Amino acid sequence: MKRIRPWGKAFPSLLPRRRRVIRYPFQRGIHPGRPQTIATAITAAMLLSSPAVGAGKPEAPAQTSGPAFATVRAVIDGDTLWIEPLTWFDRKTYTRVRFEMISAPETGGRAKCLKEIQLGQNATDELRRQIRPGDRVHLYRVRPGRYPGRLIADVRMWNGEDPAFSLLQKGLAVPFYGSKRADWCSR
Repeated sequence: MKRIRPWGKAFPSLLPRRRRVIRYPFQRGIHPGRPQTIATAITAAMLLSSPAVGAGKPEAPAQTSGPAFATVRAVIDGDTLWIEPLTWFDRKTYTRVRFEMISAPETGGRAKCLKEIQLGQNATDELRRQIRPGDRVHLYRVRPGRYPGRLIADVRMWNGEDPAFSLLQKGLAVPFYGSKRADWCSR
């Protein structure tokens, strides 16, 4: 027999309340440590700076010309950096930036053979010699990458040096135009 509680509808304050569990301090908004924050900030800047087109709706450009300023926090692999961009917010934001127009060998699970892992480690070591954590870099032609939270940009050192060009000169990277990845196992 089903038990009827007549006081539930008449007195809703007597019903047990459900509490919303907040797991993260910034669950309602954007967490400053999440990689999507900088992509959102750059997209917002592009929307605000673009001229109105047509019926008053702004059209976002495909990329920003730069320069955008950032501090390097780590070198991830031969063609990717973990950076802290200088934003107009008073919060720390981190994101990944891949070098535009070059491809270095993979070091992790995407590598196809042992030789590619070794070449990728050589490229990563060379990039770590050139760029150290705490170095300042300029980002030009910044655009969203293929993966969420990752940007693609032309990265220059504070003094104007191009680390991607030096990797190309030393044979640790190849030109990349967005098509098929290079086969490092046959080199």
